[in-house]
Amino acid sequence: MKVTDNNNLSLPVTDNNKEGVKEKATASSDLLSNYGPWSEWACGRNCKDTNMYRKRECDLNMVCQGQKEESLPADCYTKGICPSDCYVGRWGVGCTSTCNNCLKDCDKFTGFCDRCKNGYFDPQLSCNS
Repeated sequence: MKVTDNNNLSLPVTDNNKEGVKEKATASSDLLSNYGPWSEWACGRNCKDTNMYRKRECDLNMVCQGQKEESLPADCYTKGICPSDCYVGRWGVGCTSTCNNCLKDCDKFTGFCDRCKNGYFDPQLSCNS
């Protein structure tokens, strides 16, 4: 009989663990990977959520121990217009940034464009190059 721990690793049930109490398996450390670096802190995509978030990815798409995402109280979207309310060609908190050189309207939170108009580059930077 086996039980599954929080990392979805199957652990054998031993005499010392008859009721399926989760115990550390020494071999399980061979199956664990490490998280990569944390992302920068950023506001989420819901203007009613004032927290900031950061995340990290598990290396090699394996099992990692620890938190994948963290949050902290902040004042996101409390001092300006929510990006989702920006007019076409504008983005960001308060709609102060522009993306007029994008072929279609840009992402209202990041400014990313699918494609730029002829003569403009860097869709990741609102086609401002």
